[in-house]
Order: sequence, then structure tokens, then C-alpha cells
Amino acid sequence: MKAEKITDLIVVLKNHIPDETCDEILEWFKSNKHLQQEGVVYSTDGGKDLGPSVKKDFKNAIQTHVPPEASISDKMTDITISALREASSRYPVPSDGITLNDYCVRVYPKDEGIFKLHVDQRGFGTVSRLFACIMYLNDVKEGGETEFPDWNIAVRPEKGKVLLFPCNYLFRHKGNVPISEEKYIATNFINFLVRDNPPES
Repeated sequence: MKAEKITDLIVVLKNHIPDETCDEILEWFKSNKHLQQEGVVYSTDGGKDLGPSVKKDFKNAIQTHVPPEASISDKMTDITISALREASSRYPVPSDGITLNDYCVRVYPKDEGIFKLHVDQRGFGTVSRLFACIMYLNDVKEGGETEFPDWNIAVRPEKGKVLLFPCNYLFRHKGNVPISEEKYIATNFINFLVRDNPPES
């Protein structure tokens, strides 16, 4: 299916991750409690980078950044690359000069977890972000959708589903409160590779 409209750039892949891989990522997260921390957000004020901070009224989640040597790191890479390959069959994506980073596993608590409306690509440290990849690790029967209100799209959390979308301002999104159970996801970003001395164009 070739992309014909802007909403086609939001790629949803059902049953893309085997159940056992979802369980393995989830078990790794639960067994590494010493790495867990409150979810942080990056903010600016008048063009000044304020850096990371915890704002639970904006983002209420517990998360763990996945070190490269972790057993689940390669699996998350494989999932992201396969999702990007699927996206490339629908619309143009860069074939080189990109990298994957910011590997994270996160839980949004039942009746409390939230990530308010935001854009994944802004100034300073996130400007090189190209695509976001969300991997849903469990089913949430009610609530917990990843919602794109500008496009009237809400992606329901289902175990094994992958969501890939551009990080720019056209794709503002939010994570709704999970009502029936807590929501577990794994995320990372596909970034432009930043060079200290970029070639002349």
C-alpha cells in the first residue's frame, strides 16, 4: 500500500512482535527495578534548553533506558528495522545516514499513567529525530490509546503491535490514561546521524 495522504505516514503493524518477545522485554523490565526511574520530559523556555525534569502532571510513567549490552537491545533493533522496512514500502525513507537510539521500556499505571499532547522532535537534543517507534507489550482493553488528535486517529494498545510515525510537528500525539489495566510499551527513535563536520551540499 503506497501512501496517498498524510495519515498514511502513521504505520500500524498488528501482530508484528511474537508474544514470547513481548514477554521477554516485559520480564527484563520487571527484573531490573534498580534501573527504573520516573518518566522525564525535556522542556524549553524562551528558546533556552531547560533539560530533563519530572512533571507527573504531563507525563506519569515509570521507565528504564535500555543499555546496549542488555539482552533485549538487539531484539528491539530488529523490530524497529523491520517496521522501518515496512514503512519504506509505502513512502520514501532515508536509506543511509540514520541511527537508532533512546531505547526505553515504560509502564503507564492503571488510572494514572498519561503523556499529554507533545511533539517528539523539537530543538536542542531531539532535533535529529526522524521516526518514533512504539512497541506494545500487552493488551489494554480500555484506554491507553496513542492518539493523534489533529488527524482523529487513536491506536489501541494490543500485544505485538508496532506503531511507527514521523517525529515532526505534524504528528502531535498523546498517551491516554489506561483504564482497564496498566500499559507496557517499548520505544526508540530513528535519528539522522549527526556529524561534527557535515559535508557541503
